[in-house]
Formats: sequence, C-alpha cells, structure tokens
Amino acid sequence: MSSHKRFNEILKDALIVLLLLSAVFLGWKSRLFGNSSARTGDVFTLLGGLTSTGEAEAGDAELTEASKPLCIVLTNAAGHYGVKYDMDEINALYKKTVLIFSEALGTAAEAQKVSEDAWRAALKCEGVYYEYMTPVRLSVLDGWYGSEISGSWADFYVRRLCVIAGDGQNTLYFMDDDTGDFYASAADTSDRITGVTETTAVNNTFFACELDGKLQSPTDYTVLQVDVAEYPIVDAGNPLADGETLKSVLLNLGNSEQNSYTEGDAKVFPDEDFNIRVYSDGTLVYTRTGKFEKTAADMDESGAVELARQQVAGTIGSYCGSDTAVYFNSVEENDGVYNVTFSYVVAGGIVHLPADRYAAVVTVSNGIITNMELYFRTYTLTGETVQLLPEVQAAAASDGSFSLWYADDGSRRVEPLWITDGN
Repeated sequence: MSSHKRFNEILKDALIVLLLLSAVFLGWKSRLFGNSSARTGDVFTLLGGLTSTGEAEAGDAELTEASKPLCIVLTNAAGHYGVKYDMDEINALYKKTVLIFSEALGTAAEAQKVSEDAWRAALKCEGVYYEYMTPVRLSVLDGWYGSEISGSWADFYVRRLCVIAGDGQNTLYFMDDDTGDFYASAADTSDRITGVTETTAVNNTFFACELDGKLQSPTDYTVLQVDVAEYPIVDAGNPLADGETLKSVLLNLGNSEQNSYTEGDAKVFPDEDFNIRVYSDGTLVYTRTGKFEKTAADMDESGAVELARQQVAGTIGSYCGSDTAVYFNSVEENDGVYNVTFSYVVAGGIVHLPADRYAAVVTVSNGIITNMELYFRTYTLTGETVQLLPEVQAAAASDGSFSLWYADDGSRRVEPLWITDGN
C-alpha cells in the first residue's frame, strides 16, 4: 500500500473514531439512574479495536454489538456468500464489514429514491448486505454505527441495506420498510469492500427474487441457503438459579442483597429508590419506586433505545450463552415514555417465549429507566440437529416470508421450526 493511500486511510479511520466518540458519549452519558456513570472502559476497549493493530483497513475493527445484523451476505463476481445460522460466523463477518457501513452512513449524501430494478441489480454487485431482525429507524442505526445522518431519510425504518463497490465511489442502498420504496446514496470512496469480498468463496446463497423459476410467489427479499437442511437443538436453563450469578446481577443493578423477603412466588430485594423481584423461572422485574433528581437530558428515541440496550447487554446478554445474542426488537413511544423490547436469537433463530413475551422489556421515562422485565435464559447447543423443510420449499410455502424460530416453553430442550412471518 502506498504511503499516500495509507495516509488517506488513517484520516478516514480517525474521522470514524471521532464520529464514534461523539455518538458513544451522547448515548452513554446516562445509564440506569440518569447520572453520568458511563462505562468508560467500554469506550477504550472499543477504540482499542480500531487502533491496536494499525490495520483497520483489513476489516478487523468492531464498533458496537448493537449494529450487528441477523444476516450478512458478501457478493463478488462468482456469486453470494451468506451467513444466517452460525453466530460465530456472523460475529467474524460483522467485524470485517462493520466499518463499511459506518463509513457509508457517515459520508452518504441525501438519499434518492431508485427503482426496484436498481435495488435488485445492486444485490448482484460486489458488495456487502446486512439484514436486521426487525426494522430499525435510521436515526437509531446511525448512532449504533457511530455515524450521523441528516435529512428526512433519518426517520425511515430500515431492515435491509447494502453497500456496493463502484469505480471510485461506493453506493449505499436501502429499503424503506414502511413504504417498500428503495433508496440509494453516494458514499465515500474506500477499498474495504474489495478487501473483504475478493477472497470470499460462494455457498449457494440466493435472494428469493433470484429464484423466480423455483418459487411460486417470492414477495420478499429473503436470503435463502439452499444447502442448509439441518438446524441445531439447544438446551435452555435459568442462570439465576445459581446463587453467585444472582448476586452478581443484583450488584450490577445497584442492590447489595442485604435485605430480602418473599412475596407470593417472588423473592423481593428492596432498596430506597427501587425494588427488584426475582421469580423461579428466571424473570427479574426492576421497578423504580422512589423520587429521583433527574440529572440527564430528556432522551429521543435513539437515546432511549441505546440506554435500554446497554442495560440489556449487561444483564441477560451476559448470561445467554456463546451461541446466543440479544437483538433489539421494537420501540413504542407515548407522551415521552419509551417501551423498548428485545428478543433472544440462538443459532440464527428467533426464540419464541411463552405468552408471546420478550426477552426484555425496558421502560425509559425522562432519560431514566423506570421499569425492566428481564427473562434470564442460557441457551447451549446440544450437538444434535433436526431436519426441517428445505429453505426454498419453506419460502415457496410462505411467499418468501418466513423465519427460523426456537419455541421455548420453559422446558430444558428447545427445537427449531419454521414460522411464517406475521403468524
């Protein structure tokens, strides 16, 4: 690499670091109690990933777990390489590609509407595609990437987006999940895409629209892996059944476990300003009860989601298992009060819990977390698998709109199944 090119790359990385610092400190300046006890150590750990090797252009940097997608597809001249069900592979590809999206969102011009044909053509070009579990507002997503989006398109909800390489300039494409319209925006020049895709093999991954001859009505841009037929069986357990784990969780939430009493089927840990109820199934309910002096500024949706995500990552996310992750699901706002929900994803499948409950529901009011319902579960691969209907057949039966779910009814053994989206 020439010294001039290397210097330009260093400047780009420095810009990303500055954008990231701004987003991180704005998002982390208030935590559970509305004070400024941000996890400063996380910031320096994060920056270490950007600066420790001096080779950020190799794609080995990691920004934040928040922006990790549920599915990643790399495309080169030979075809697609997709990852959906292997969490280790998703983590590895995410670390190699996240800066591509951070740069694209941070340098993109105002997005312009394009045709569906242009979107389909982009999916075939050299590039990287991300797909999230549920739509995320771009103003939330840009904060996760350490970027800053301006303009009306910051309010769009996006689930699918990609960045493709071009002659001297990359292009960011995304789909507005509300309207189904497609948009494109010119982004900063970078050779990161080629560096990732040029050595990538293909693995029989396709988008549903590319298999018109095999699917009756592919109405969705579902990523299909035609070679995948077997999916892992997992064991589920309650980590709070271990006394030391429970003690650690309580301390993390600000309770010293000095006083407790039983109320019904819950063990209650009271405090001056809040109480915590822990149930035998692994449910923990945190409720703010006392008065408090608000020291944090009122939060918008992006800040509320990030504050909730931090607490979820530091609680249930720390005990869910190495093959499991906690993903943002949805956010609802009513008179400045935000309810943010999260779901477990194990081996690429969304965990369906009893009574349609979530892994976590966090309420944020006036920049303060006032209530949390956390369902602690640890999922472990058993080494066994189950054979399901092949993806192409499942896509045909559901018009291309289906998901892999794990139905966890509280039992030890949890098996996968296909679910039609929306049912």
